Formats: sequence, C-alpha cells, structure tokens
Amino acid sequence: MFHISCSRRSLLKKSLSALATVAFFPLLPRQAMAAERGKTLVVFYSWSGNTRTLAGLIHDSLGGDMAELLPVTSYPSGYNACVELARREKDERIFPPLRPLTVNISAYDVILVGSPNWWGTWAGPVRTFLRDNVLTGKTVLPFATHGGGGWQSMPADLAALCPQARIGEGLCVYGSDASRSASRVERWLKETGLL
Repeated sequence: MFHISCSRRSLLKKSLSALATVAFFPLLPRQAMAAERGKTLVVFYSWSGNTRTLAGLIHDSLGGDMAELLPVTSYPSGYNACVELARREKDERIFPPLRPLTVNISAYDVILVGSPNWWGTWAGPVRTFLRDNVLTGKTVLPFATHGGGGWQSMPADLAALCPQARIGEGLCVYGSDASRSASRVERWLKETGLL
C-alpha cells in the first residue's frame, strides 16, 4: 500500500493542468522536430529565480544557447509591489522595454520560451519579447513556473503574440518544484523530440 502525498484538490489541479497542456499545445511530430531542430535558444524571464532554475535544467539537458530577458527598469523586489505592477501591466497592456539581448533571434530555429505565470499570463518581459521578435516559421516550445494556477490563459496568449510560429508542447512546473524537475525536463524534451 502506498500513500498519495497530495490532496484531492492538488491532484485535480495537476491533472487539469496536464490536460490543458495537451489541449492547448498541439504536439509536433517527434521526427519533424528532430529533423528541423537546427540552432536552439532557451530564453526566459525570472523574478524569484524559479524560472531561471527551470531554464538552467533545460539548457543543461539540451545545450544550445541561453538568454535571460531583463527589463530596462527592474521589477520591485517586494512581492506585493511586484504583483501590483504585474497586474497593472496586464490590465493596461503595457509591454515593458527590455535591455538588448546578446543573441540574434533570427539565427535560431527552435526557441524555448520561459516565464512565471503572472496573473494568468506571461510576465511582461516575455510578452514584450514575443511581440517584438519575428518568430515566423520558428518552433516555439513554452515552459512556465506557477504558484498553483498552471497554464491558465498562457497558451492562448502565446498563440496571439506569435501567430506565425509553430508552437509545440509545453512544460509547466510548480515554482517551488523547479529545482527538483530534472527528470520532468528530460522526459519533456524527449517527448518533443529534442532529445
């Protein structure tokens, strides 16, 4: 006999999140992904460090290049102030300006884009990146960390921000589990055909 360590509600949330991932992110054929892999970039924004940790695990498994999105004006270090600013940016459709990236986006065929879930969508710096870069014909694989909300509207918002990209299966991890997610990352990358 074994003991399930999560509550029914937690188990239901995780199950719904997994189903939503499959429903919102159409799976690209593994062979096609492997054949068209080309040059790979892991690009992300992280406020608390959870998404940075997840991006590092992805990069360690996959290789390629990695770039962190940094806003021109840093977000407040206090949680409540950051949450309020993130809400205002979402509600008012503000796209915060970013510091220049040290990579040329046009050189990559596959871009793995990571963000915390802020108010049910992508953090402001990631929204800016997606809006301001031409991702036509590129394969975009999303990954996210969350505090209990899962994907929410992130898949639909991603599709709206880069409509000409080929969006593949995503990975969504509870934020405090990011550092213990190496096996999930490897499984995800194998399922997408990148490993």
